[in-house]
Amino acid sequence: MLAMLDAREVGATIRELAFTLVYPNSRLLRGAEWKASGEKRHVLRLLRSALTLRGGGYRTFHGFDRSI
Repeated sequence: MLAMLDAREVGATIRELAFTLVYPNSRLLRGAEWKASGEKRHVLRLLRSALTLRGGGYRTFHGFDRSI
């Protein structure tokens, strides 16, 4: 997920993230097939999770010491 955040910072698209980082061995989906795909939804969920963690969401992990 850190690689996804880094790639987005330099301008990678959601589709590029999907087929280079998350699904590197899958065939590239185009057009309406991509828009309606589970792959796209999965990558968006991963990206949302990565943004949440980066924004401090890691503090909710069990056992995280809040005094640090």
